[in-house]
Amino acid sequence: MLTADLIHKAAKKDKRAEKEIFRLSYPFVRTCCIRYLKNEQEADEAVMNVYLIFFTALIKFDYQNEKATFGFLKKIAVNECLMQLRKSTSFSISTLSDGYKPEVENEALSDLATTEIFKLVMELPVGYRTVFNLYEVEGYAHAEIAAMLGITAGTSKSQLSKARQMLQKKIISKETYHAKLK
Repeated sequence: MLTADLIHKAAKKDKRAEKEIFRLSYPFVRTCCIRYLKNEQEADEAVMNVYLIFFTALIKFDYQNEKATFGFLKKIAVNECLMQLRKSTSFSISTLSDGYKPEVENEALSDLATTEIFKLVMELPVGYRTVFNLYEVEGYAHAEIAAMLGITAGTSKSQLSKARQMLQKKIISKETYHAKLK
């Protein structure tokens, strides 16, 4: 548990406290980074940068509760991943044809395990995957995503729609494949 005492000790550069914070929060931070960065080495690099930023920021950090601390870590992780994506990738931005709105069948999702859904999301092009994660997983609004990525809110909506459409096709083809095996 990330307690106020643990955070205060880490803010004073207590190595044991830093190690304990790392141990307790690493799975959370790594999972967040791997959602954005497909390459494991890039994700590991991002994780290390997250902790460098976090431990440096603890001097000014005002501990409220564990949830807020994890929220702060998540914000640092998302921003770090977005910076790495900007450096290494140009986002694939596309637009939808006029008036097209894909129909996503929620029943198809209920038949898939979380790990299968995660793998399908990871197969999305980087721009689609990034917007999908920011909107669906992190809960950012399109205006916030637009500001983070330097795109318009309309482009964010388009990217999300295309991501959903691609996921739907992948899920349907996966169900068809499994149906043929039965």
